[in-house]
Amino acid sequence: MPYLGTFGGQFGVQLFFLISGYLIVQSAARQRWWAFLINRAFRIFPAFWAATLIGSLWIHHVLPLADSADWPYFLANLLTLSHFVPYASGRFDVLAVSWTLTIEWTWYLLAPLLIWGANMVARRGVAGLHYWCAVFFVSLVVSVSWVMQAQNGTFDAWYAPSVARLGVSPLSDPLRTAFIVVAAPAQLVFFMLGVLLWVGRQPLSCLPSWVYVVVVAVMLTQPVWWSRFLGVDPNIATGLGLAGLFMLITRCPAACSRSVPGRLAHWVGDLSYPFYLIHVPVIMLVSEQLKAGELSVLIASVTTTLIAALLLHHGVEDPGRRLGAWTLSPRMMSSV
Repeated sequence: MPYLGTFGGQFGVQLFFLISGYLIVQSAARQRWWAFLINRAFRIFPAFWAATLIGSLWIHHVLPLADSADWPYFLANLLTLSHFVPYASGRFDVLAVSWTLTIEWTWYLLAPLLIWGANMVARRGVAGLHYWCAVFFVSLVVSVSWVMQAQNGTFDAWYAPSVARLGVSPLSDPLRTAFIVVAAPAQLVFFMLGVLLWVGRQPLSCLPSWVYVVVVAVMLTQPVWWSRFLGVDPNIATGLGLAGLFMLITRCPAACSRSVPGRLAHWVGDLSYPFYLIHVPVIMLVSEQLKAGELSVLIASVTTTLIAALLLHHGVEDPGRRLGAWTLSPRMMSSV
């Protein structure tokens, strides 16, 4: 599938950030900031730590911290912040996906601040939608400016020492893209698109479906053209296309959630995080061990990842979430 093979990973990550913006702003709005962050920690860390430990033993056959001199970089990876420190990522990120978790945590820390700002301006009589539109515009300027400057090498000096520890000097174009061009500021606009989908859901729901079909067709069918035209990648064009796709999908009847496909989607959603965490190591292992055609490798990889994701979800992720809920329970808080 040439189109998805070329752009599917990029679109998948951007859609993930957009959905995170849509959901996390709601979660942050109904919880105190410390409860929100505790919930996020118990949601993210247990499964990540377990997957990192298994991946380290599986791939490198050593514990993650085999050399005690690397403990600061090990800690950065342990806290899912390795995308800020290329050496930490190259040394300890056996999952190859934790860079997105670094970006997620920047959003988790920013979301409560934006909610606080929304509450402050609401007390002054400013409409909430106006506030969020202004924040979106700022996020667009920040994202575009960051990508433009990163592509020109402006921020290379910040990352070059850490990259040099990986044995690469000067900073190469692929590493510049991997660590700087797609860093958290570049992705901010996708989170804010998700926020606008939530706060503007009523006016957006009044638009006919054909509008969103046109947006998807125009913005997602030629992403390379948009990158060349706008001069930046990632860019707002694909974000708008994914927002249109999001609106089309969410127009499915609410009754679908009680149907067999709806329950299946809920089950897949439960497994999505552990599946995402471990899919790269599993694909690597299956590809090395199974000398077969692409279809056989695909089927074996998906099946193995699903089984492993089930075990990780029920054995680590779900208990971790319940532990977080128990930590924040009234009885537990009253005893602190």
